[in-house]
Amino acid sequence: MRLAVLLAATAVAVAQDRAATVTHPVANMFSRASDDADVVSQALFGTTVSVLESDAKWSRVRTPDGYTGWIESARLVQAERAYGNTNAAEVTSLFAHVYREKSITRHQPLLTLPFESRLELGSGSDERWLEVILPDSRSAWVQRGDVLSDVQKLDVTGMIALSRRFWDCRTRGAEPHPSAMIVPASHRCSSGGEAS
Repeated sequence: MRLAVLLAATAVAVAQDRAATVTHPVANMFSRASDDADVVSQALFGTTVSVLESDAKWSRVRTPDGYTGWIESARLVQAERAYGNTNAAEVTSLFAHVYREKSITRHQPLLTLPFESRLELGSGSDERWLEVILPDSRSAWVQRGDVLSDVQKLDVTGMIALSRRFWDCRTRGAEPHPSAMIVPASHRCSSGGEAS
């Protein structure tokens, strides 16, 4: 009996250490393992989550920002490391189509990803296309104009600087430029007031 309890406890501990990456554009996170349950949050494509427990159909996960919920296991792939944290691109358009080749007309998109989804960059690129590596290790292509490459996550200092740019615009009676999140610190406010 003690051996069975020890083995069960070990299995749960191992499951808690597992990581997985979301492979669906937007994966709903439910309050319990049922798609009839309340949606408690969502996880975007490329988010690496901690798997707290799982079975063949459902996985209970925790996102990097601390939300916990149940995701269909088919919307996850096991991860050896965090996806999209280095050599990454972030979707800056409302959405971005991901293609299996450098053509928008030969085949339908593999995926359509929402704003702020992250992708790992591959080694291929040209003036119009960037190669990306999907969480399942497939190579794909995204149009360069839909993403910002070489994206770095903001640390506390970067967040404060970004907040000050927005505050500076507002104190001068201007609205922040719509793309203030993705342009350099030297961007201008939309009504002409210069951000610092």
